[in-house]
Amino acid sequence: MKLTDHIGFIGTGGMGEPMCRNLAIKGTYKVLAYDLDPAPLKRLAADGVTQENSLASVAAGSHTVLLSLPAGQQVWESCLEQGGLI
Repeated sequence: MKLTDHIGFIGTGGMGEPMCRNLAIKGTYKVLAYDLDPAPLKRLAADGVTQENSLASVAAGSHTVLLSLPAGQQVWESCLEQGGLI
């Protein structure tokens, strides 16, 4: 897998799911996604989005990671806590 071929997407809730779908359908990169709720990820799989099992696996397989999270606390946790993006 070449990192330049993938974009990561974290947070596939009410706003994130359609944004992620749009990237997968209209974009030029493959999309790797992660969310705590597996339901939207299952729907996105029909559009070519690959579900990842952790934040770290999204970061490791993507050249760019986009976040669609509800508040600063979730951004902080996703980026800086154990197993996060950074």
